[in-house]
Amino acid sequence: ETTVSHPESSENTVPGAETTGLHPESPETTAPQAETDDLLPESSENTSRWAEVNEFKIPEEKPRRRTRRLTASVIGGGIPGHESSTTSGYGLAGGAPRAGLHMAPMAMLGQNKPSTTQTDYSVLFRTGVMVNFSFSEHWGVSAGLSLSSTQANTVTTTGNMEVKSSSSTTYAGIPVQLVYTPWRIGNVDIYASAGPMFEFGFLTRKTEESYISSELISATPSKWNPKEVLWSASVNIGAAWNFWEGGGLFVQPGVSWHFTSADAAPSYYSIHPFNFDISAGFRFTF
Repeated sequence: ETTVSHPESSENTVPGAETTGLHPESPETTAPQAETDDLLPESSENTSRWAEVNEFKIPEEKPRRRTRRLTASVIGGGIPGHESSTTSGYGLAGGAPRAGLHMAPMAMLGQNKPSTTQTDYSVLFRTGVMVNFSFSEHWGVSAGLSLSSTQANTVTTTGNMEVKSSSSTTYAGIPVQLVYTPWRIGNVDIYASAGPMFEFGFLTRKTEESYISSELISATPSKWNPKEVLWSASVNIGAAWNFWEGGGLFVQPGVSWHFTSADAAPSYYSIHPFNFDISAGFRFTF
């Protein structure tokens, strides 16, 4: 006969008693059974469900890239090319009052002689800082501060006399743009922007040199505040590559139209108001 009163005797222990629960009062015999019950499915329904979970794994959804509310950009760019104009007449352009009393003999020598004036206009540089605030997933507004400079080089030839002048005007501008971002593909954003910009001319530098038979006679530097106000409207299409968590590079081509007053000094913008420009820079995200 088999007795259950002496579990310490291996001879009297019923085989399988540890897993059949014959000694519920012993924790040594119940713990392995509990673990086995948790691991093995209890029914055919659980078995099929266990197989489905292990055979078909639900793909994890990739987290969506978070739209940054605030970005700051450092921009550099310009307008490629230049514009030229040529005028013809008689006499030395400018005359004695403009060149000084020492130029009076030159003005007299240049009277009734063919005179040609060639002027080249260009944009030297354009740079600035922009801050963009996104108020939704696709829409945002940006504003900032820009600095640009235009240049005009003039050569007037009358006989063997020549007057060369070079002037540059520096502008401070305030651009305001409405930004629309329709596509965000991976780390690349495709966007469009449009808006006005107001520019204030605050410094003009000019150097005028006079020559007779290619010999320098005089050189006169000068500078003044033009107090000139320009405004323009632009439309741009850009792409930004956010290769870093804190920012990325962008390139932004566009077109612009400058509006100038009738009494404004001739410049690249007054001669060529419609322009194609291209900008590029680095954008910081916060």
